[in-house]
Amino acid sequence: MNIRDLMTPAPTVRSDSPMAAAVDLIIQYGLQFIPVVDDDDRFVGHLEAADGHLIRLDPILRDFPVFHFTRYGAFVINAGAPIESATRLFEDNARVEALVVLSRGRVAGLLTRAALEDAAPSTGSQRSYPQGRRQTPIEYTRLAEPVLFVQSAPDSSIWLG
Repeated sequence: MNIRDLMTPAPTVRSDSPMAAAVDLIIQYGLQFIPVVDDDDRFVGHLEAADGHLIRLDPILRDFPVFHFTRYGAFVINAGAPIESATRLFEDNARVEALVVLSRGRVAGLLTRAALEDAAPSTGSQRSYPQGRRQTPIEYTRLAEPVLFVQSAPDSSIWLG
């Protein structure tokens, strides 16, 4: 089983879209964040729901392009990566609730912590997760400026920014 089997499709917003359009999508889908893509539909960052509250305070911001509010970086994982890679990411990063799933640099969907926990085999009332870490060399790859991805194995990548 790999990430593609558990991910859910995710809406994206283009970096040149007005903030109002991004906030509408966040509200419509009940998201905590929405992936931001460039003109070629490549992932460049994300916009958090909290950023959307700014336009309620100042209506002038509704027409500002999303790129003014984009956070450049997010935890990402390749769609073909094994489930264990996502499990390790969530274990190592307690505050992360969702991963952006990429396929060839484009957003394929989102993988939430809840979806992963629901799919994990259970033993009694507790979830069982794989233990241990691979000791693999870290390779740095530039995917889209200024997003820096750190590839820890051929099957997964995360942003450490």
